[in-house]
Amino acid sequence: MTSTTINPHGHTSQEKAVVNKTQHLTTASWATRRDEKRNRIESVQPWMRGPILAPEKIVDALELLLKRGDRVVLEGDNQKQADFLSRSLVQVDPKKLQDLHLIISSISRPEHLTLFELGIAKKVDFSFDGVLIHAMHKEAAARITRRTVAQLDKLAETVTPLSYNVRDYAKLGLLYKLLHVSSAEHPNAEDVSLVRQEVIAAIQDARKASPDLSNRIESEAARVARGASRLVRARLEEQWNH
Repeated sequence: MTSTTINPHGHTSQEKAVVNKTQHLTTASWATRRDEKRNRIESVQPWMRGPILAPEKIVDALELLLKRGDRVVLEGDNQKQADFLSRSLVQVDPKKLQDLHLIISSISRPEHLTLFELGIAKKVDFSFDGVLIHAMHKEAAARITRRTVAQLDKLAETVTPLSYNVRDYAKLGLLYKLLHVSSAEHPNAEDVSLVRQEVIAAIQDARKASPDLSNRIESEAARVARGASRLVRARLEEQWNH
């Protein structure tokens, strides 16, 4: 036999249990990440002109759009917006934003280092399978060249500039150096020491090198992988000067 208790509010004990369960289900969210993204975007709407954010509000917007520990994908140094975004990101208040996880092809701008010095960024990932180097989305590149993605990947095995692999990217002379460590996720003392030494060496090299992009043509890697480009540039320069 099942006993039923009537409470002062007119519900039986079973009915009250069902009501409570229903209330719990209706308040739970199955799209927390989507909701969080929407809330962040809505927080900067007062500064928007349609889809355009007022440039003078970029620092304020970054402080609202980003949260501690977020993963941030930064473009390379050959994009104008990368320069603007990196210079803006270092201006955020470190008390409001810390411990960002950068996903980037290379530490190519001085602001990238400043982010770590200020504590705004804590971790950087590059040269791993999750990083793709590209000027456009792979599917878009395949459609423009009238190839499948698989055909594009196959072609990239012999045509280095078409590759989306960071290791091939390094062959073009666009990176200072790729480091090989025992584990990027769980580095040992030797790995940490190696990275520290190479970062210091890279900074020193950048400070004494030319501020232009000649390294992309003159580096040891570029001399091997960009032979045709170097030849074309040499002949154009010869015709121009003579």
